[in-house]
Amino acid sequence: MRISLLVTACLLSVASLGRPPAKPSDAVGLPDPVIESFTAVPDCIFPDARRNILSYCVSGNVNYVTISALHHDGRVRRFHTQSSRSPASFLAATAVIDPGAASDVEGYRLIATSGAGREVGREVRRNLPFRFRVAQFELRRLPSHLRVTSGPLAAVHYTKYDALVNAVNVDSVTCSFRFDAPVDGESGRAGEASIVTTGGATVAICEIRWRNVRKARAGGTVEWVARVTDRCTDRIVQSAHVSPIR
Repeated sequence: MRISLLVTACLLSVASLGRPPAKPSDAVGLPDPVIESFTAVPDCIFPDARRNILSYCVSGNVNYVTISALHHDGRVRRFHTQSSRSPASFLAATAVIDPGAASDVEGYRLIATSGAGREVGREVRRNLPFRFRVAQFELRRLPSHLRVTSGPLAAVHYTKYDALVNAVNVDSVTCSFRFDAPVDGESGRAGEASIVTTGGATVAICEIRWRNVRKARAGGTVEWVARVTDRCTDRIVQSAHVSPIR
């Protein structure tokens, strides 16, 4: 159904430009290839083949269409081709998936070629760069549970939960802690979150000042919410359990 809809849209686009589709036998009189559309849904980078879905429609004298992934290091990786033995009035496809999708892919390139074999004619191309950044936030280990027992912070029952993380293009982060079971009628509370880099490692921290030592020592689940300026991701949530301090 989606393919037929795309083909219909392609034909309508060709007709709106005053170039009626020709039969294969009339291919000699067809114009050079024209890329009517080349889109990705969604318009952002995902290291997930199921989420990089492309569609295209090429009209005119077209024999061959390819799509390649453009990697950050300059590598161009071809993964999709469609061809016609004789010049076609259009070639179209939808739900095209990149099986090698990765976080370093910055966009895609479509190339349409007229002619075949030794009679290759004009080549047209269009790059489709992604508008949005790749974002990543994931815990690399379970959080540690640390409580200050001396100095001014001990009086406010300062407790820190931290974990090694992978964090890319994170704009802000918040955190909260929830006890395994309510302690003195409290189920948990929000903390002060931060991401710091020390000794080459990136660490997510959640700091909380509890009302008593029982809460500072209690086990539970710490949750970080990382927010990014990326319409495709919006936020990434990571949580993990920490044991009580005996």
